[in-house]
Amino acid sequence: MTVKLIEGIGEAPRDPKAIAFPVAQFQDGAPDFSFSGLKTAVSLYVRDHRPLAAPHVADVCASFQATVVKMLVRKTIRAARCTPRPARPLSRPPASSRIAWSR
Repeated sequence: MTVKLIEGIGEAPRDPKAIAFPVAQFQDGAPDFSFSGLKTAVSLYVRDHRPLAAPHVADVCASFQATVVKMLVRKTIRAARCTPRPARPLSRPPASSRIAWSR
């Protein structure tokens, strides 16, 4: 529901680079992460800049989305680099994929 709400606000022109929200930087190399710092940063930004006009709300939402995507992409790439690859690549997709691709 939250994603649809944020996307719905996106009908107005949005600038995902309007606000530089912090991206969590964990040095321990663990695959887990938290959005708590980002949520706090968004909350404080909204509190300090209210009332927000509709275009500003759209920029906050776009900047929040861009930061979440950046965090997810970075963690996914890091996890992929740390995950051992199979010795022999799969020669064909699983049955469900073959059925979908054959149609």
